[in-house]
Amino acid sequence: WPQKYFDLGDDPYPSTASYLRSLSIATAPKAKVLVTGHRHDGGITVYRYDPEARTLTKEWVGK
Repeated sequence: WPQKYFDLGDDPYPSTASYLRSLSIATAPKAKVLVTGHRHDGGITVYRYDPEARTLTKEWVGK
């Protein structure tokens, strides 16, 4: 079950409207990484999760 929700913002806008069924989101739990596609330009955004602070930080945006 979710422990916390993170707003991924809209700059760039994530490529999915349903996070439960999307193939445009990938995770690497051991590396603490979340990757999403962009809705409009085909790029990707990489986020890093800090389990101690329970924060998600935008680390890289590829256009």
